[in-house]
Amino acid sequence: MEIIEVTAGQWNEPTFDTAAEAIGYRSPRAERAADDSLLMSGATIDSARYTDRELRLWLSKGRIFRIYLDGKRVEWELLVRNVATDQSWDEPAPCVLRFVNSQVGDSVWNRPSLLERRIGSALRGIWTGKQILFLYVAGTKSLMFGALERLPERTSLLHWDETH
Repeated sequence: MEIIEVTAGQWNEPTFDTAAEAIGYRSPRAERAADDSLLMSGATIDSARYTDRELRLWLSKGRIFRIYLDGKRVEWELLVRNVATDQSWDEPAPCVLRFVNSQVGDSVWNRPSLLERRIGSALRGIWTGKQILFLYVAGTKSLMFGALERLPERTSLLHWDETH
């Protein structure tokens, strides 16, 4: 199994003085995520394709939900399902992630398995921070998306894993 050395970047999420302030905060990014969640909610995930920099979920409601990296920030867009998708899809096999700037030990990252468990399930919505995205799918743990830096190339890698 391939070993990929990565570093986890620092997140620049906003801070708040009180819990009430945090609960009431709605960034334009959060508003957009709430609107898109309404459009996607209840749609079944029909299939998924990915590369090291993006993930596309084909949804039953005639949409494609695209999650991708813009620098070190996770972005998304909803596409109409008939959008041409003639790009080649290099779907990397499971690998071992070695976090070189952390106390975290090596971990197996099995992207196909993480996606296969969600095919045929209903999408419940998304939530975003300043740089990360959470995907909620019925009957499964949420997925958190963030950017890692792949070494030694220093290229961005779209990472997702289940939250606990």
